Amino acid sequence: MIDAQGHYMMLIARAKRMPFAAGDKSKGTPGEYRAASLDVNAHYGSIAIRGDRMTTHIEQASFPNWNGRGATTHYTRDGNQLTYIVAKPSSGASEGAHGEVVWQRLD
Repeated sequence: MIDAQGHYMMLIARAKRMPFAAGDKSKGTPGEYRAASLDVNAHYGSIAIRGDRMTTHIEQASFPNWNGRGATTHYTRDGNQLTYIVAKPSSGASEGAHGEVVWQRLD
């Protein structure tokens, strides 16, 4: 979501996530905590679009190494969709891996 003042919030979650066997978030196994961490990526901050460049500043992220970071990237727009490439995902994916992010305008 992006609001009219340039604040954004993003949440990406794996479609099929495994529940914790104990049914209690505070009683997960190391494997359950690892899967829960890798299955979700969330952050919020500010965003500005100038020409064909988009600049973001992350205030807080589920991956704490991103807190306070900013980036500028090229984006494309096709009708109500804005698309950009994330060159280095937080998942520790292999060299050359990237993600494609698509924002859809809702009226």
